[in-house]
Amino acid sequence: MCRKIWEWENRHNIPYAKRLTEWYGDLGMHVPLPGITDEQIRRRYKNISMEATARTSPVRGVEPSL
Repeated sequence: MCRKIWEWENRHNIPYAKRLTEWYGDLGMHVPLPGITDEQIRRRYKNISMEATARTSPVRGVEPSL
């Protein structure tokens, strides 16, 4: 979950002060920043997932162009 959030934060150039995650090289993994709760991580993950779904879902009533 943290990896997907970290990738999204990087893709969208989120400033460090507003990020929830960071790369922790000693462990080779993405981790929540100190003070970030599991609830905040779940909420951000849900928002990112909903954004991706909305972007890939076809618009009702519009035929895809070929």
